[in-house]
Amino acid sequence: MRLNLSSLILLVGWVFAKAIASPVSGTPLPYLSLEPVAPLERLNSVRELQDVGPEDWAYTAFVTCHLSLVPCRRNRVSFGEPRFQYKPYSFRNPVSVNQGQRTLSPTDLETIPNLQQEYSAELASLRTQTHNLEARAAEITAHSFSTTTRLNGEIIFALTDTFGTKSKNDATASGSDSETTLNYRVRLHFDTSFSGNDLLRTRLQMRQTSQPNTGTAMSNFNFGGDNGGTTEMTQLYYRFPVADNITGFISAVGLDFDLVAPFLNPGMASGASGSPARFGMYNPNIYLQVGGAGAAVSVRVAEPLRLDLAYLTRGFGGSANDAPSPLPGGGIFGSTYSAYAQVTVSPTPDLDLAFAYVNAYYSTNEVNLAGGTGSREAIQPFGPVATAANHFGLQGSYHFSPLSLSGWVGYTNAEAKAGQRQGDNASIWNWAVTMVVEDLGKEGGLLGLSFGQPPKLTHVDGGDPNGDTSLHFQAFYRYPVTKKIDITPGFS
Repeated sequence: MRLNLSSLILLVGWVFAKAIASPVSGTPLPYLSLEPVAPLERLNSVRELQDVGPEDWAYTAFVTCHLSLVPCRRNRVSFGEPRFQYKPYSFRNPVSVNQGQRTLSPTDLETIPNLQQEYSAELASLRTQTHNLEARAAEITAHSFSTTTRLNGEIIFALTDTFGTKSKNDATASGSDSETTLNYRVRLHFDTSFSGNDLLRTRLQMRQTSQPNTGTAMSNFNFGGDNGGTTEMTQLYYRFPVADNITGFISAVGLDFDLVAPFLNPGMASGASGSPARFGMYNPNIYLQVGGAGAAVSVRVAEPLRLDLAYLTRGFGGSANDAPSPLPGGGIFGSTYSAYAQVTVSPTPDLDLAFAYVNAYYSTNEVNLAGGTGSREAIQPFGPVATAANHFGLQGSYHFSPLSLSGWVGYTNAEAKAGQRQGDNASIWNWAVTMVVEDLGKEGGLLGLSFGQPPKLTHVDGGDPNGDTSLHFQAFYRYPVTKKIDITPGFS
């Protein structure tokens, strides 16, 4: 679905300034309001009052009303009503109070008008506050975007350039030929909840972000991509509880496995505030595989054990729209797909380990085994021909505040399924270690470091593997200027 809204940029900038940003993954969506409502002050117990003691005439009446407000309310002692008025005829008969089996005697009844007069200023203030809250609630309801949907979004401006020399194996252009560029990506999220525990996510996106001019995918940005500024719907999925320990997902477009399973690289995987480099986000042969249309389920088998399963194929808005196509080579089961399984265990609150497996099939001209990272041979070891692959990944993360250490190793075994090289096999490896320091320099500040080997073709039948080993290093620092604006300088 494409909307030619080239004049949307200025409007979007205003919308984002007003948007309410909130995490959605793994958390229920609360009731949504446009502005916070200050909580009511706690009312002290009668026994906490310093100016009223058991010997005072007002103490008995205070205790009586404190023990049960219901009888008082039924008898016209109505706090917060427009016309507060005590009518003694309502107390002609003694009122029984459940707690303590106390009754209102004629003497007690005589004290209530005195209480009204002595605390008339406080009661008037309480009545005014109640009226203000009612007016405020009515205004919020009248002007709210929706009682079930939250609108939020993000804008990325990226000033980028490259430098260095041409690689003899993989690069096709010199860094000195690259120009400084200003890129952008705009996203609008519509997060809807019907029960408070479910989430319907709809995302609109437009972007114009050129990848670095290095001739290799090893330096790609995690927010890279160019749709010419056209607005597209890039996410439409529904997350819902199946049981107390089971969560289900169904998607028409844009559901990725990192939205289903934990990727164990905290602070690095955010598309807006994490690693600028795609390879620094997480294991590419697991979490950068096929996403789009399909279904998934997350099961908490036991307290330290979790199982995540997913079947995803190209959906509307992906690189190819095969999922909604009824033609041969299309549909949910006949096109490019990935079937995921991950087991995550947390032996301690600070240690997480995960093993993941992905069985994937890539149609002709859709082969991308390395998730848009690594060498060209690792992405398409047999060229643009139909390819099947088995991906294996081991991930781990350990947190000791304010540091988090993470790492992974990934192995891919691929087989050509068509063409002259049908039946040939290939092996691809990648690994990385990352470190994050939270609240460095300022609350919300984050230092991120990553080092590893992007996907490398180590063996291929009937061809040549990568002779050299490329290593990727990245450093960035996220500095929060305001609550909703960050500046993130970095290099890799």
